[in-house]
Amino acid sequence: MMYNYYKTHLYNISQHDPIPESYNIDENDIDFFESTSQEPLVLVPDHPLARVVDELKLSALKEFYLEENRSETFPQRNLGVEQRADNSRGSILRDAQFPLKRQFACPFYRWDPIRHMSCFTRLSLRGIADVKRHLWNAHKLPPYCPMCGKTFPTVARCDGHIRRRNCVLRELPTPEGITIQQVQQLVQPTDAGTPEELQWLSIWTIVFPGADLPAVTYPSGVVESTVCQFRDYWAYNGERLVSDFLEAKGLHNYNLQDEDHSFAALCITVLYQATDYLVESLSHETSNESIGEPSRS
Repeated sequence: MMYNYYKTHLYNISQHDPIPESYNIDENDIDFFESTSQEPLVLVPDHPLARVVDELKLSALKEFYLEENRSETFPQRNLGVEQRADNSRGSILRDAQFPLKRQFACPFYRWDPIRHMSCFTRLSLRGIADVKRHLWNAHKLPPYCPMCGKTFPTVARCDGHIRRRNCVLRELPTPEGITIQQVQQLVQPTDAGTPEELQWLSIWTIVFPGADLPAVTYPSGVVESTVCQFRDYWAYNGERLVSDFLEAKGLHNYNLQDEDHSFAALCITVLYQATDYLVESLSHETSNESIGEPSRS
């Protein structure tokens, strides 16, 4: 059964301790946890360039697999370290003409990959700092009432709601996320000499105390490795491929109001759709592989 670490955060309605207005962290940590999330640069369905997304996606995947086939052997991704693998799919290219970078998994994705699939398909966590920022931006536990389950934008509003005691008990699942105490643990300095994999495991024990450690801290297996490989390939080649495609189709002169924004949105949209396509298609091809290999305690 899933380790219910959230119970430590439930508000005691009979005895209220002082609760901070928000996630209070040291001034030195503000820059570290400053939100870098922005509105996603994706094309709206009626955008003039939206009609080429499907064709461009397939063209990009074709070029990607052609690049794959040009290599004789395919070492498997392991924390960015190359290792031999028998299966060419889900591996990184030994002779790839683009930089291959290690990537880490979101702990929530590793815990429940189906529920948190977007943490894998929409993000590229290149280091421990990226993992912590992602937890801060996407997985903070919202203040909530343990009686009715209502969530609030601030702890003060939630505390006032609970003190009034005018709601009705409802059987709702506890909201998911990291608590204030866990955030304060995450900002504690780490020994610079500690390997990043151990640092990731330390984050895991903070986010899921008492839960079994996962077998891997990074994307692995056929599906995840291939998606990471495509993401690296797209980071290096995506803009060029999109530009060449538009020029070949005679679509460079759209006279759009915000051409740079539209071009960036097209690149991101193609990346997202190609990633989703890879996950779906490879999951069917490797039906015996459980994507993410979720941990259970």
